[in-house]
Amino acid sequence: MTVLFFLRNFLPYTSGNGASVMTWAFAQQLIADGHKVSICKFESSDTGGWQWLADAEALMASRGISVRKLSSPESRRGNRLLRGVRRLGTMVRRPIQPRLEDFYPSRVSAREVQHIIEQERPDVLYAYDMSAIALLTRLPVRTPIIASIVDLPAEWLRHRRKYKPQRSNLGWAQRVLDLLAERKVAEHSLDCLRRCDSVIEHAAHHARWLKDHGVACVYLPNPVQDPVERGVQLCQAKPRVAGSIKIGMMGANRGLATIAGLKFFVDLLLPALTPADREVFEFHIFGSGEPPGPILKRLKGDRNVRIRGHVKDIDSEFLSCRFLLVPTPIDLGFRTRIAEGFGYGAVVVAHAANAEGMPELKHLENCFLCSQPEQFLTAFRQLASDDELLARLSQNARSCFEQHYASHVVARKMIQAALRITGNVASQSRTRVLTTVTEPEDSSR
Repeated sequence: MTVLFFLRNFLPYTSGNGASVMTWAFAQQLIADGHKVSICKFESSDTGGWQWLADAEALMASRGISVRKLSSPESRRGNRLLRGVRRLGTMVRRPIQPRLEDFYPSRVSAREVQHIIEQERPDVLYAYDMSAIALLTRLPVRTPIIASIVDLPAEWLRHRRKYKPQRSNLGWAQRVLDLLAERKVAEHSLDCLRRCDSVIEHAAHHARWLKDHGVACVYLPNPVQDPVERGVQLCQAKPRVAGSIKIGMMGANRGLATIAGLKFFVDLLLPALTPADREVFEFHIFGSGEPPGPILKRLKGDRNVRIRGHVKDIDSEFLSCRFLLVPTPIDLGFRTRIAEGFGYGAVVVAHAANAEGMPELKHLENCFLCSQPEQFLTAFRQLASDDELLARLSQNARSCFEQHYASHVVARKMIQAALRITGNVASQSRTRVLTTVTEPEDSSR
């Protein structure tokens, strides 16, 4: 079986962000099981702090994975005045007649996408997230589509209004315009998902919502490659050491979930630390990019915080942290960083909101789940002094990973879903409701 991945502006990799980690796990398992993988990376642009992209390209080349890149047509980069008029027209129309492409615009040529599909001749198209799903379901393609989604679009936009509010100088008026423009996002995204041949939702509570709204989907956690497969030697124990205790915080620092967690961290957790806590704990923040300016300023101004940025040897960081902190306080999507940490046998202290998408998380069984600052501090202090508790949670976290998150478990279920729909094509007539294929207007996210 040949699977053609459609990924918006990123590549699979062993680290970087959650999307890269989980798509790499799927790709490497496909290859390990004798299948072929190729990639269409569409809407390429300058991604700033994503230093891992060059390493990801090298990894794809070493595995024989063909990567086709599609950028916006040159005609879209022409007259500045014309582009400005189009944007103004879109801004006026969106509140009156909202469209899904206002949020997931196909800036690439539909003809080029179809040409790549014809050249690669895949058995299955793998559409990761709504950008790719919206792109492919607008086209008259007969190749079956397996959709893979984590964040529900309407929920993502709702949380973006809170954590990424400064998108223009219009203030409250922009919020009103956004609410009007977003009012049909859920309806339109459901329509797209119903056109797919198979839908995998990687967050349990979102899967329930989709099923309640007529989408035949299955919940599968985000797959993560077992670090042992890459030759990582897992620690059997993490004895107390002299000096500060290292607490790790992982994530792409421009991502919504990471920003929400960092805001909770600077607003509630850092102020709650006692002078005694500050003599013990040191917080190391790993990840590409920089968080918004106000958060970054507060992080840099705290003596207990170390901003490490992108780290190539992320394995050693997972292993050297006494435990991991995931303070994301919103029930959006699936926290790949938790599943990834479990693969290293890392002990995780997470906000309880993350268990909505990850029912495998069990408080005091394989992790700490907290909601109030004092609960987090209690967890920190217990894990700092209790080696037996740390060892038990570590062992259970690793067992949870092997049972629920490892790619040889989850990605193989995704492969089975792909194989099922390839078998269905030959045995039944497939009809997909298609929108008219046109070159879309120039609009911004």
